[in-house]
Amino acid sequence: MSNTRCIVYVARFAPGRDGGIQALHLDADDGTLSIGPHSGDGQVFFLAASGRPDRLYSLRAEKFNAPEHEEEVVAWEIVGEDGALREIGCARTHGLATCYLSADPDGRFLLAANYTGGSLVSFPLDARGAPGEAASVIRLEGSSVHPRQTSPHPHSFLSLPGNGGVMHAYAADLGSDRIFGFTIDPDTAQCVPMEPGFCAAAPGSGPRHLVAHPGGRFLYAIDELSNTVTIYERNADTGALTRRQQVSSLPSDFAGESFGGDMAISPCGGFLYATNRGHDSIAVFRIEADGELVRQAVVPSGGKGPQNLAFTPDGCWLLCANLPAGQITVFRVAADGLPVAAGQPFAAPAPSCLLVR
Repeated sequence: MSNTRCIVYVARFAPGRDGGIQALHLDADDGTLSIGPHSGDGQVFFLAASGRPDRLYSLRAEKFNAPEHEEEVVAWEIVGEDGALREIGCARTHGLATCYLSADPDGRFLLAANYTGGSLVSFPLDARGAPGEAASVIRLEGSSVHPRQTSPHPHSFLSLPGNGGVMHAYAADLGSDRIFGFTIDPDTAQCVPMEPGFCAAAPGSGPRHLVAHPGGRFLYAIDELSNTVTIYERNADTGALTRRQQVSSLPSDFAGESFGGDMAISPCGGFLYATNRGHDSIAVFRIEADGELVRQAVVPSGGKGPQNLAFTPDGCWLLCANLPAGQITVFRVAADGLPVAAGQPFAAPAPSCLLVR
């Protein structure tokens, strides 16, 4: 494959052979996408990569959020330059509507969030990168003020290194308006709650996804219910979070229904991008030296329901998966951080997550 191309893996959230993982080839000169190999089947909702360049992880369900079909985390080996995959192992997620997956950058463990049932799961990875049986299954507790917040609904779970070789892990719980914190043993994948065990979000906000600023001092949450982004400052010694700023991702004159979806931080660490599902747009924020956000623009996402964002490693291209529209929009990122659509959206069946390799 040419050096001007990279592979974009697409989770296809559709049943049977309409699902699975689709590899696309992105031309880094003009932003065009072309079809590569298709691997696996079933409803694939989320993708994750570890520090090993030949490994990829996915969430798979024969039927999403169905009690008769327990969901799985699946490990894949990348076996060809064209993006072909080979399954090397899987493990039960011990929950339903498993909606988020993240991998330790050093390839030692995986973390998953089960939206239905309100649980978090950690898995050790063996020498091949395949998941073992769950090391921790953590049942959350709590509720909040919105009708959708009668019980826990964790929507993301990720790890960050702390000082002194300690690993911290954080989970955003839409159902209880809390960011839960844990320490994790990277060798066994065992999770232990921090003390205090959580940082409270604004009531009714519904924190959904988390992203960390390079260096790990600041953690950002996109709030699904309040259409906001909240900044948390992190103590790298204790792992404790302090809530700092909350900013809207929607234009002030918008009066319709919309829900926060996903975020991405530019590789340079200078800009944050947040999706609005309903307004069907991407809010662009400049990140200040103190971690606070200044909104620069709100641009169309190029399709209905912007579900997920992904950058190319050089930061030149931003891709947006518009799930209900069945489209992927490719944006060229200008020097001022503003994304400019490169041509027409690319048709893709039920794209729920993107991963660039």
